[in-house]
Amino acid sequence: MFEFISAWLEKKRYERERYRFARKRLVEASSFLRDEDEGEYQLIASGGKDFSELDQKTMLERARELWKSNPHARGIVRTLEKFVLGRGVRIIAHDENPRVQEWWDEFAHENDFERRTREIVRRSFRDGECFLRYFVNEETGRVKLRFLEPEEIADPEGRVSYGIETDPDDIETPLRYFRARNGRLIEIIPARFIQHIKILVDSNVKRGLSFLYVVMPLISKYEQWLNDRIVLNKIRSAVAIIRKVSAPRGELTAFSREGLTDAGRRRMWKPGSIITVSEGVDYQILSPNLQAHDVQYDGRNILLAIASGCGLAEYMVSADASNANYASTMVAESPSVREFEDWQQFFEVEFAEIFRRVISAGIEMGALPAEKEVTYYETGEDGIRVSRRRLVKTSLSCDVLFPPLVHRNIKEETEALRMHKEMGIVSNHTLAGKLGYDYRVELEKMRKEEGEKKGDIPLRDKEE
Repeated sequence: MFEFISAWLEKKRYERERYRFARKRLVEASSFLRDEDEGEYQLIASGGKDFSELDQKTMLERARELWKSNPHARGIVRTLEKFVLGRGVRIIAHDENPRVQEWWDEFAHENDFERRTREIVRRSFRDGECFLRYFVNEETGRVKLRFLEPEEIADPEGRVSYGIETDPDDIETPLRYFRARNGRLIEIIPARFIQHIKILVDSNVKRGLSFLYVVMPLISKYEQWLNDRIVLNKIRSAVAIIRKVSAPRGELTAFSREGLTDAGRRRMWKPGSIITVSEGVDYQILSPNLQAHDVQYDGRNILLAIASGCGLAEYMVSADASNANYASTMVAESPSVREFEDWQQFFEVEFAEIFRRVISAGIEMGALPAEKEVTYYETGEDGIRVSRRRLVKTSLSCDVLFPPLVHRNIKEETEALRMHKEMGIVSNHTLAGKLGYDYRVELEKMRKEEGEKKGDIPLRDKEE
């Protein structure tokens, strides 16, 4: 037995020495590969602030569960969606070629873009991110826009973190997206076909953060508080009845056995019952004396914390404006209005990126011209004004117009916009968008109405 143990210890000692020798050789070899001034450089936009992939998955599951089952979580997301988008956005191409705007309008119609804008905003707030995938028809240049589920963006083999492969020297430049389902890699998608919208994180963080994340514990606490209130009310409404019977010992036993005890177990008093008691019988009604009148303030404080975390006014979270007047509501709304404007600016960039990709696809496939010839005028040295022509690239930029957040005084707002028009600093397209109208649609309707007045439109068309 002793010899066996000695041989085993000798074997382990040999393995340990071999490991130390190999480690020493590895360190010596790596010194030749080490950059002497490596410490003076830093990886561009390196991460370190991300959740773990498991935490990211847990957050996503929790956010979706709250969206499905909790009224306050759904109310917060829906309030943000409705105030940020209002009646919908209007996208107007900068390029003067009408075909560019027509190309976008055809894309918006085929992809039901108005509905997708709402889903983009809803997914972003709920999940913390939104993955858009572009499918380009190589024959026609048409673009299809579809959503990818965030949980599908993952690498089951662990080659890249969070399913997103980035430039080794710049984490902000994605190269490829790994898509998996049921633990199996489905496909690897080049970054040019994916638009990743992420919120509430720094630019060097790969995945987004749900808008509900910071208030998730508070929402759970408020739900628990409501349940406790229900239990408390049940306890408060509980009534105990004590029946005292004054009778000789022998009579009490017989009377209880034959009537009071048995009947009391079989019957309960109905509300409004009139009780008639015999001599020697006394009823006492007892209820719990719970001094919990201040518990209502606990619930309100939780709601205030939720509203503060979301940047919303209290009544937008509690759906109760009974404790506020018009003036106080106006003041309380100011931070919320700034919050909505900030999110409008954020999504304006994302919608403009969608426009850029759609128009670029049309140009690459030859459906739209890459350049156009424009005429401009210049005055020569002799003072004669002459026209010139040059080629200009098709513009990929656009205006993203959101409707007004709140119409406090439509007359004053319209007067202010009219003054801007007279000053020559705003177009009719922008004015119509600010008031929630589609300028091209309204212009067509006005032309039709004008034709009806002149009698240029047949009666059948008028009826239609």
